[in-house]
Amino acid sequence: MRKNLPRGPTASVLNQDDVDLILAAGGIKGFYHLEVVEEILFAGIIIGMITGASVGAIIATFLTNGYSPKQIKKIFIEGLSGHNSLMNALKALSMPDPLSFMIGGMLDLRPGIAEMVKEFNLKPNKRLRIVACDWITQTPVVFEGEDYDLTTAIAASCSLPGVFRPIWHMGKFGPQLLVDGAMYHHSPPDFSPKPAIFSTFRAATRMPTDWQGEFENYFHDVQRVFMLTWRPWTPFYHMNLWGAMSKAMDSGGKLMKNWSLPVDLFNSALEVYGMQSATGSRYVDPVKHLVIETGLEDVAGMYFSVSAEQIDAMGAQARASTAKALKQARAQGRIKLRYPKRGSG
Repeated sequence: MRKNLPRGPTASVLNQDDVDLILAAGGIKGFYHLEVVEEILFAGIIIGMITGASVGAIIATFLTNGYSPKQIKKIFIEGLSGHNSLMNALKALSMPDPLSFMIGGMLDLRPGIAEMVKEFNLKPNKRLRIVACDWITQTPVVFEGEDYDLTTAIAASCSLPGVFRPIWHMGKFGPQLLVDGAMYHHSPPDFSPKPAIFSTFRAATRMPTDWQGEFENYFHDVQRVFMLTWRPWTPFYHMNLWGAMSKAMDSGGKLMKNWSLPVDLFNSALEVYGMQSATGSRYVDPVKHLVIETGLEDVAGMYFSVSAEQIDAMGAQARASTAKALKQARAQGRIKLRYPKRGSG
């Protein structure tokens, strides 16, 4: 005789004509968000309010200002080309007060964010919600509507303690010291009363390896110079030695240009070994919300030295994960999908 087995909670149904989207904090992992959104839109889902923390706040700002995921991806890739610019680093340097210095150091995100807001004509709007965290009270600070300073909101939401200085802000009940929204929650669920779609990330579990090629090339070139130096009897000795020295200088110059690589590797190690400064919760109720989780095991959030090949791999993984999650949600009756018919568009 068949026994009545206990049933689990019934998963919620999402409104495909107006579904909220929450974009998690995650640094360079924002590239996953772009592919997730692309797949959501391709499935015919209409996105309503977009909430973001840290890089999720930046992407939410662009999306709600009319930019497509592909346009944002191009902007991000162009922005990465200036990652190793000493000039950009110097522009971010400022002398903070003692408390701000202890929390985040001397790098201020506001000058760079202000340039971005101006260049791309970004505005606060009714579909945008940005989440930061008050370091003093350890509570969320939410920017929404149309009457706030967008530069302050984005900079605050991205100011990861230990990396960027926090932002002083005057709240309703007094001064607030704002830091990365991930200090409260990586994917803040508190502000979505109805079932929503969450784009979240898995933590990296191993160190990145794509950077090793530059080091290997340099040491190989230096080794060749050393070997040729002690073999003056070889044919075309001077020509070969000069060629090897030029190549070693060139590969060494490439390493010096990538001066931020050690910092990126250090921050990657903090994520891989569970020592991140962003200690907010990561849990999102998968019964109430549709959670789409992405993340390659060797791409940490603060590894901004990521290669073009890695970005492509991130995109492929995100598209596959999103398609799988949406199809599973459709099979469960949680959401209707309206993929374009074959041969159309």
